[in-house]
Amino acid sequence: EDDNYIYVVLENCQNGTLLNYINKRGRLPESEAQQLFCQILSALRYLHIEREIVHRDLKMENILLTSQGTIRIIDFGLSGELFVRNQYEKKNINQNSNSARDAPNLQRQRSNSVLLHTQCGSFPYAAPEIFRKQPYNASVDMWSAGVILYTIVTGHLPFSDKNSSRLIQMILHDDPAYPSYLSSDLVDLLKNLLNKDKKSRFDVQQASEHPWVTRASQCFVTTESFLSQEQYRVFPQSVQSINKEIINRISQLDVPIEG
Repeated sequence: EDDNYIYVVLENCQNGTLLNYINKRGRLPESEAQQLFCQILSALRYLHIEREIVHRDLKMENILLTSQGTIRIIDFGLSGELFVRNQYEKKNINQNSNSARDAPNLQRQRSNSVLLHTQCGSFPYAAPEIFRKQPYNASVDMWSAGVILYTIVTGHLPFSDKNSSRLIQMILHDDPAYPSYLSSDLVDLLKNLLNKDKKSRFDVQQASEHPWVTRASQCFVTTESFLSQEQYRVFPQSVQSINKEIINRISQLDVPIEG
């Protein structure tokens, strides 16, 4: 930031959204779908377990693909928290202070019973309990993940209708058709993700342990401990990989640069 401008440096995801990618490529073979879905599970594992956050608007348009084929989940404007903040943390947040995050021994009051109520998200990806106006938790993200997985392996949404009322009725009462070219393991995973009973629906841990996921040859589900290791903080790998003009501008702003 200087006297005239605020500079925002963003990653360029050259492959665009997952929706654009599927529209160009068509349905993906299961091996490629495994690589993408494992990454989605990895992100959801971090959100649901490590951070206790529900995205609430997972859809093809909110997943970007880099030139290397790695995903970036975007648009957390509708996300919700699955924990209760203590009064000290609430006070600091209301005062726009970051000190709450750094305060010693500050703990969130974790609660598995925290449920959300806001009706939000995109209709084709929204879980049945959203339309039933029932309280919900992270299971709504797992339903959306199931819709995304179904779409990338078939090339079309599991529930689709131009009429919103008919679409809602399909989501509430109909089962999607599973093409014969899908493997039995994949169909089993999809049925557990697109389970209309939120209590029986797979959570992120169950999905991560499913055979269709665990047999993926080039995927892993990362954890907080993995992400925290210094050697895996690889973007950028060095200052040489950043445009020299940007480095010079940052230096002029007295921002310290290592290396």
